[in-house]
Amino acid sequence: MDEIKPDTPPEDSVRFIGMGDFRQHLAGALAQAHSKLLWFDYDLSETGINTAENIENLRRMLSSKRPCSVRLLLHEGDFLCRKCPKLLQLLDIYGNSISVRLVNAAHRNVNECFLLADELVVRRYHNEQPRGEASRAERAVTLCLQRFEALWLEASPFSDWRRLHI
Repeated sequence: MDEIKPDTPPEDSVRFIGMGDFRQHLAGALAQAHSKLLWFDYDLSETGINTAENIENLRRMLSSKRPCSVRLLLHEGDFLCRKCPKLLQLLDIYGNSISVRLVNAAHRNVNECFLLADELVVRRYHNEQPRGEASRAERAVTLCLQRFEALWLEASPFSDWRRLHI
């Protein structure tokens, strides 16, 4: 699979070098999303997903009249289960529009993280580094989409977050 080189950002992209910038670009992407979120991350712990603004933007997208889908692809699910009660509530309410899977063990060495929100990608080059870019460039979006779909096909469904309501 082609890689986007960190040294050569495509047109229509903005580089960031800190976690604050990364979270700001993620929040902006969530605010602009209308129909599709593909989110590949280690465990969501560095994303700021639990902020009221991000949860409200997800709720807005999921409750709109338009068809939409949110697919979360994670390396680990513990953070989601233990530290994301508002996101779990959205999963309970909008479970028909949200899917969560865990990366196959053979792909645990894939270290990048990205959020693809419609035609905008926010990407960190490595999950332990804050450097990355936000881009609308067709090449960046296409490469992340291809990477996500390839990993998704081999990922395992994750249902530890589901409540039985017994």
